[in-house]
Amino acid sequence: MKRFICTLFAACCLLVSGAHAQSIAAPVAEEGNSWEFQTLDLWSGKTTSRMTRKTIGVAGEYARMLYETTDVGKAGEFIKPRVNEGTIRADLNSNIMYRGEKLERITYKWPLEPGKKWSYQIKEDLPLAANATTPQVITNNTDAEVKGWEVIEVPAGKFKALKLVYKNAWSTENPVSKGISISTSWYCPEIKTVVQSTYESFGADGSPQTRTKDQLIRYSAK
Repeated sequence: MKRFICTLFAACCLLVSGAHAQSIAAPVAEEGNSWEFQTLDLWSGKTTSRMTRKTIGVAGEYARMLYETTDVGKAGEFIKPRVNEGTIRADLNSNIMYRGEKLERITYKWPLEPGKKWSYQIKEDLPLAANATTPQVITNNTDAEVKGWEVIEVPAGKFKALKLVYKNAWSTENPVSKGISISTSWYCPEIKTVVQSTYESFGADGSPQTRTKDQLIRYSAK
């Protein structure tokens, strides 16, 4: 009997281990899916905005999205929402055009699995500063890693999600400046979105700057 219990326990451990080690394929976009998030400023602990993202159309590898963003005033009042549309890649990655060259921001290197790592570089022109004749170029070098499965609780509920960490080092040349940022997100394949993410930026001297957290409030996903 003792041997049977030990064997059963070992089998259960293997099943759990296999479930947590599974690889996750890129999501398939479906019209009608929607997700609502809130953004909190971690310095003050206050909600600064809410954003709803809804899939209104799908064309092959691309999805058409409707975004509605509502800022929250200092007194907690909701400000008139801003509504816009945009086309994204269904795999949640994105293309950046830099002076005629197409660069890829690889937010997710599918399939995802614990321990997976990758890196990418993005260059972009910043808006012209006053009296400037040439745009400032910012270079971002990002190292990404899938840490593993975690159960995380947000206002929308409790989810099993993959934790991903992105370490970004940015720099400009004229004038010379640099800094780093760390983004952490928890992606839930069941509802095809990140259910929580945090963002922290640091100055050249290592001092913390921006600190925010995004959380899923509600969703409707097929």
